Amino acid sequence: MYTVSIDGLPLHIIELDQTPVVPYTVSSFMINVAQRVSFYVNLKEFNASYVPPDVPPTKSLYIRFKANPNMYPVDISSYIVPYATPHLPYPIFFNPLYLAILSLNSSNSLPTYPVNSAISGSSNPDLADQLDANILDARPFNQASNIVPNATHYINLVITFHPDSNNITRGYFNNVTYGSDVINVSNKSVSKHWITSEKMTPLLYQMATNPSALSILSPIMENNSSLPVLQSDGNLHYLVPYQAVVDILLENKDKGEHPFHLHGHSFWIISSSDNPQAEQLYSGAYIQRDVVSVPGSGWAKIRFLANNPGAWLFHCHIEWHFDAGLTLVFLAGPNELVAQGYKIPAQQKCFSNHTNDSPR
Repeated sequence: MYTVSIDGLPLHIIELDQTPVVPYTVSSFMINVAQRVSFYVNLKEFNASYVPPDVPPTKSLYIRFKANPNMYPVDISSYIVPYATPHLPYPIFFNPLYLAILSLNSSNSLPTYPVNSAISGSSNPDLADQLDANILDARPFNQASNIVPNATHYINLVITFHPDSNNITRGYFNNVTYGSDVINVSNKSVSKHWITSEKMTPLLYQMATNPSALSILSPIMENNSSLPVLQSDGNLHYLVPYQAVVDILLENKDKGEHPFHLHGHSFWIISSSDNPQAEQLYSGAYIQRDVVSVPGSGWAKIRFLANNPGAWLFHCHIEWHFDAGLTLVFLAGPNELVAQGYKIPAQQKCFSNHTNDSPR
């Protein structure tokens, strides 16, 4: 997680994860792993009072990328011995502030002011820092084409981290962690090569050949639920009816912020603990993104339309969290996948057939 700013200049955001937005002006914004933000600056808007008065006029400005120490797996701000001397607030190899230079002319000179001497907050007194990493207050540019359907289904996912039986820290959705062999649903004993387990059949193979045999319940009404709730096979595979509109509530019990990405679909971000009023404030006109940032010890609510049949990963985009099992699979419209004529390519069948043929 980083905070992005340019000394003395407002930032005009115009795109979020390939969604054009009405220009939205801030002093700074937060960005998480795999998120994308496009913005422009107007040099005529430079506020010279941002630079201390006792230095010469500057011909360049600092572009700042400030890391949030909570993104690291240890308390790096107090982790000193043996890498740093006691008077330093961080280890000598760690500096949370990354800098680039914006040149105001062709001189390519360094700013005339020390990096720590700029007058904080004076770039534009009428603008605030954007502290919501999802930037939900930005409005879609093409409002007419951004029609948000009402939810038809629901799932609540609780995010936790804790050691497994081998004392290895794993990530969990609803107390279940995703492992390499659970990419397969059935536990049929078949002899074959080139798959992760000799006792299991690859998931996509099952969907494309016999989707009715998938051992996952259809969505059901549960206590206190107003919508049918997606069901799992116990291994974090969830069956999603074709064209279902699914609301996902992500509850983060971890103190770190998590960026989640859904393969095969974009989604609307309804609200979050950073901006809880967004659901009512922007009803029917939510921002569509590819990655949602779930605040540490907070929550986020997203909505997607399951109009793309297939087996689609939903996972944290922090690499080691993904590897640690903070992942699940939505099986969207398996019968529709077959009806649309999907076939496993011949060159890939050797990975999923029930023979002892070697791959060619």
